[in-house]
Amino acid sequence: MSLYDSQPLVYVSVNVNDSRVNLLSFNSDNNIDYDKTLRLSDICINFPVAEISYTANLTESFLNFINNGVTSYEKYGHLFARKVLVGGKLFINGLKSATSVQADAFKSNLSWIYNLARYNKETSFMNLPTSDFFPRVRTLDGEDLNTYEKLTNWMTNLYQNNMIDIISYNNLIPVSELRFSESSSIDEKQPGVVNFKERLSFEDWAVYANLIRWINENNLFQGLIIDKHFELAFSKKIAVNFTKIPDVDSSNNSYLKMVRSTTKVEEFLTSNNIFSIKDIGSFPFINEIIRSENISYKDCTHLLVKLERYRITSDIVPSEEFKQDIVKALESMKPFMCLQNVFDEYGYFFSLNIVLGKSLKNISRTPLSYNSEEIYLETESLKSHLDKLNVSYLLTKKGDVIKKKDLSNWIQNTNNDLEVIEFDNIIPLYHILEIEQQKKIDVILNKNDKLRIVMTGIEELKDLDIKNTEHYKRINIEPSLEDKNYEVFGSVISKDNLRLENFLVTFGLYDINRFNAMIKTSKNTNTNITECYILWMVIGNPSKLSVFSPSNREFQVDCIKKSITLQSNNSYYPIKTSYKLSEGCAISFNAYYPTTNYEPMPINIKIKLASWSEDCIYFQIFEPNLDSSDVISDDYDQLTDIEITICVLYPNYENLKIDNRNIENSHDLICCILTESTKVIPFPKFFPLISEISNVLNEIIEITQTTEYYKRICDMLKQRVDAVDLAVRDFKVKKYNQGFFNHNNYIYLQKLVNVITQIKNFMTEISQMKTLIKYIQVESIEKTFKDLCYEFDDCIYSLAFAITIKNSDVFEQLKADQEDLTQYLRNMDIDTKKSNDDVTEVETIMKLNFVNYEKTFRKNWHVTKRVSVKNKSEEFAFKIISEEEKSMIQNQITILKKLHDWQNIIKVYGLTCKGNKWYLVSEWAKYGNLREYYTNYKDRFDLRLKLRMSLDIARGLNFLRTVEIAHHDIRAENILITLHEAAKLANFKLSRYITAKSLEQSQNLERVRYCAPELLERTYNFKYDHKCEVYSFGILLWEIAEEKIPYEQYKDIVKITDLVCNNKYRESFSRDSRMPLSFTSLALEAVDHDPDFRPEISKMFEVLNDCFEESESRVSNYYLRVAKEVEEVGTNMRDLTNDIFSMTLKANSTNSMVKKLLDEQTKNAKNDDDKLNEMIQSRIDKIFAVRQLRISDYEKTNEKPHKDGRVTKWVNIKNKSEEFAFKIVSEEERSNVQNQVTILKELHDWQNIMRIYGFTCEENKWYLVSEWAEYGNLREYYTNYKDRFDIRLKLRMSLDIARGLNFLRAVEIVHHDIRAENILITLHETAKLANFKFSRSLFAATLKQSQNLERVRYCAPELLESAHNFKYDHKCEVYSFGILLWEIAEERTPYEQYKDIVKIVDLVRNQKYRESFSEDSRMPPSFIKLAINAVNHDPELRPKITDTFEILSCCFKDYVGLPSKFT
Repeated sequence: MSLYDSQPLVYVSVNVNDSRVNLLSFNSDNNIDYDKTLRLSDICINFPVAEISYTANLTESFLNFINNGVTSYEKYGHLFARKVLVGGKLFINGLKSATSVQADAFKSNLSWIYNLARYNKETSFMNLPTSDFFPRVRTLDGEDLNTYEKLTNWMTNLYQNNMIDIISYNNLIPVSELRFSESSSIDEKQPGVVNFKERLSFEDWAVYANLIRWINENNLFQGLIIDKHFELAFSKKIAVNFTKIPDVDSSNNSYLKMVRSTTKVEEFLTSNNIFSIKDIGSFPFINEIIRSENISYKDCTHLLVKLERYRITSDIVPSEEFKQDIVKALESMKPFMCLQNVFDEYGYFFSLNIVLGKSLKNISRTPLSYNSEEIYLETESLKSHLDKLNVSYLLTKKGDVIKKKDLSNWIQNTNNDLEVIEFDNIIPLYHILEIEQQKKIDVILNKNDKLRIVMTGIEELKDLDIKNTEHYKRINIEPSLEDKNYEVFGSVISKDNLRLENFLVTFGLYDINRFNAMIKTSKNTNTNITECYILWMVIGNPSKLSVFSPSNREFQVDCIKKSITLQSNNSYYPIKTSYKLSEGCAISFNAYYPTTNYEPMPINIKIKLASWSEDCIYFQIFEPNLDSSDVISDDYDQLTDIEITICVLYPNYENLKIDNRNIENSHDLICCILTESTKVIPFPKFFPLISEISNVLNEIIEITQTTEYYKRICDMLKQRVDAVDLAVRDFKVKKYNQGFFNHNNYIYLQKLVNVITQIKNFMTEISQMKTLIKYIQVESIEKTFKDLCYEFDDCIYSLAFAITIKNSDVFEQLKADQEDLTQYLRNMDIDTKKSNDDVTEVETIMKLNFVNYEKTFRKNWHVTKRVSVKNKSEEFAFKIISEEEKSMIQNQITILKKLHDWQNIIKVYGLTCKGNKWYLVSEWAKYGNLREYYTNYKDRFDLRLKLRMSLDIARGLNFLRTVEIAHHDIRAENILITLHEAAKLANFKLSRYITAKSLEQSQNLERVRYCAPELLERTYNFKYDHKCEVYSFGILLWEIAEEKIPYEQYKDIVKITDLVCNNKYRESFSRDSRMPLSFTSLALEAVDHDPDFRPEISKMFEVLNDCFEESESRVSNYYLRVAKEVEEVGTNMRDLTNDIFSMTLKANSTNSMVKKLLDEQTKNAKNDDDKLNEMIQSRIDKIFAVRQLRISDYEKTNEKPHKDGRVTKWVNIKNKSEEFAFKIVSEEERSNVQNQVTILKELHDWQNIMRIYGFTCEENKWYLVSEWAEYGNLREYYTNYKDRFDIRLKLRMSLDIARGLNFLRAVEIVHHDIRAENILITLHETAKLANFKFSRSLFAATLKQSQNLERVRYCAPELLESAHNFKYDHKCEVYSFGILLWEIAEERTPYEQYKDIVKIVDLVRNQKYRESFSEDSRMPPSFIKLAINAVNHDPELRPKITDTFEILSCCFKDYVGLPSKFT
């Protein structure tokens, strides 16, 4: 048995009745009985698959089966077939009725189906023919195949699945003749066929059967490649499916053609019968060999002879396998390489038209005269053309020589062994893909060398050191690139996916495997960088880098590189683009120093995308200094050029896909998005806002010039607004700063104008008392100020104004203003809490019941004194009011109603009546008016009382000014003196609001004595104001000083008017006046003829207050000197006056006690010193008695004790959060510790002084109860907590100690033992002074104390010398503190290598040796200088304690910095 390798057989006109042509009979007998079931068929086709041949000799073996020499046909049959064909059989009817075109089409299609099935080709047809004609086709077993699909399936089952039948018996021998060595034979017999008209081969019957077979055998419908040998070859895999069976057209064209080749590529194309294209190298994925071979070489001319036979036209689509491989390649990170591999296997290009025939050629290296046009010819004409060209022979494709004489024979055999004579209509294979896939491939091919997002990534920063401000992160690239020419852009983002502006990130050190990210951290950020991430994207040419992530290929990218020359007077820089920008474009950029190997910009130099237009991007480059705690660097001034690289991502996409994480991030995390709000708008729109800022500034300047309170804050606010005005005016002048003028900045500028307006209103309200009170009452000044500063700074930051806003001392300035106001209110004795928000609504004056009061005695006929019936100590003045006066008194009641309860304003209670008599009830003035007082009580009207009453009157007038009321009648008779000799303003019947129209009032003699000249002159439109009040007060001050009536020698109004107005005469102070010079100068200034030269009432109040305080201080100093003398007697009296500056109330109380002690000392002068000492000590014990605490109120904890177990931690039973230190005190120590308890009791609750609560005992064990120090002493702290003891904490603890020492200086106490063991560290790491057992008053005798080794390490040299009459003072404390500063910086015990007191004393005292700071000390230079100065051998050259505090305060502020926004 063998496979059938010949063509199928076709039988024409099968089973025709009564036909004996080609009769397939059993014998030659003509009497045949036809099988009536056999159908007549136009065509029967046998498709043999295999043949079975029997070749054995049957002669001998068959004899055994003969019965008596007679063959049994019934048993053995009539014929024996030596060959049997198995396969399939088709019967076809209807072809005769079809047109020739229809018949040929069916034959062609049947040929394609047969060849594809037989030669094991996959079905490449996507859509089989659906023509109107299809003949009737049935199989041997009667199945109808009425569609091409059924026909194809039957053919496939036949050849590929071996579903076969016996279709023919051949070489038939009659059974009866098998016994003979020779026998007759019958050619064939077929099932279902009895006769036929004609037998043909399938190739003869079907029009193109041989052609189609030949095409399939030679893979002409596979893709074409160019191999590494620069030869044309077929692809390994099939890339196409046919949408229909290819069209085959016959052709008998013959022509001669000459083609000139000038390059090897043209030579290659011509040699391979490709004429329709000239530059195949432009096709994608053609091997590099094409490009390398595309060089010029010597011209040659191809003489081609073409004899066409068939033209085959294909309509194709990509196969599923091809498409799937393309998809995989597109999803690769190296898509170009993967696509190259795909097209290497499937082909680079495909010929849609193939011409088959025969060809000859001749190649000439000499130019021929013919052009490249085709010349159609016949055999004879071909010879003549060859003669003309002097060509004697031609070559076949195989290289055989065909001479001119043999051309005729060669042409006659053109139907055999056809060859491809032309590949026409060649397309890149990727053009058969779907449009979307082609677009994706085009993006990867990147023919225009555009930049793209090559890859993206996100990296954790947890391996960075949070302590550093500069970080370097090496980021790996996977897969590796093939070129270093790329750019990286990125940003730092938080774990919450927020872009962090406080980190500046740039990139550099690019190579194919990795790049560097350089991150700089802003000093003002509190963000932990180890919890952040760096988001990055690589921009480059993917075709050169070989890597192209599929994640973000849709992004269109452009890059611009430009060098910018910075200008000192400009912050906006435009960068032109060659393409049109639009809303939604995303911008990312890097900036470098071009002259320093592209180092990143410093963090304090900000580069910000300001705005944009269609063809320009505006950048703002500036150095923000909202926080003056940042040292203004020179970086900006030193910059001349910067290199800026800009990446532009086109719109339509919002998210970036991250390659190393399966996530998406909004591209605004890495880019700035161009929005309508940042687009440039016309400058004129900004002009009104710029003008408004200037207008508001002018108003603010006026407010600043007239402000009375919060002057510092008002000035700081004015400076802010002034800086903004200068900035916007600069924009107004320099309109070329177009980058500023966008919608966002317009909104920010509007907001800034609103904030500046609020600042103006705030300044207006806090600068005058009337409106200031509402802030004071709700304690909102600080909050409002901070809010305004925050909003202002926020606007400045948003607008990116390059202005310096100094915030470093804002708290100090605000605090100073508040202290000034507090002192002023204290001096004014104003209780703001008594007032409601509206100062004009104080208390309603109601009608009083007359029966509630009883009469005492008559003062004069109009004023009587009455007392409350219920409380005789409440005294009232009842003034008779006539009916005429009743209506006139209404103004006085209205005014006084508003001033009720204000100190130095006489109180009015209401009206009452008895019968027809009306009384005005007011506060009782025990001593009458001022003139009555100094007349009747001359002996009591001393300097101190004069100053105090002057201050009282100034306080009253100042308050009237704050509520904008003018008294209109300031004179001695309208100043009443109450019970405690307090002076109060009275008689307000002429008073008016300062804004009211001046009252036309008649002048009497007494009033004229106090009238200002402008009031006496009564010019047109004259307006009474506070300047008139100042003049009257000046006259009154003279009267108080001289105790005389002004101008008392003149009784004529006209004369006084003339003296005052025309002669500018004023009463002069007497020579023996004991009034302070500042008092008399003030009075003279107050009566200046020119109102503008008179002082403000507030200024008069300040001067008089100073006069009074100076007078009081002289008295206080007197008592202090007395106290010192008492202390030198052997007492501790200095403790009674220790808190002079900060504990005013205690000092005053102590002064009173001293005075009483002195009084008692005088009374007991006859007693001896012992009794005096005993009496004084008794009083002291009462003052400083130490309360014994109950041990049952406390509970001991399990916490580890301090100081070798002597100090344990206890808590309050009722409140476990209250922690205490219980120190065991022996009986001997108990008496010694008394001084410590006495000192600490007085310093209790003062910051940086260790609190002490008292003594307690348990059984016979005594404890000193004090504040618990969580971390022990200073030395224990820096030993046990080295990792926490950084520079910041060192500076803060140094400042804590300085603050404590400064307070001791203020209360005139010296500690006597400043060292690390006596500095305790409490819960919040606060350093506090402790162990006051050696402490003394500064003025007490120096204590003789033994020195131990630890104490000697801190002792000043003068203390070690122990000179006669040596006095321990604050200079000694400063020295100890200097040693302590060294220890804090170095974290070592001073002189720790020396264990001998004598050695240390010799080094310090004689050799002037001091420990030096280590070279790597990171402490500020001012800190080190202070410590060195503090241990100077000469005490006079050491700084004061106050200086140490100020210097350390500056160190701490400079290191820590103050926030620009009050957070």
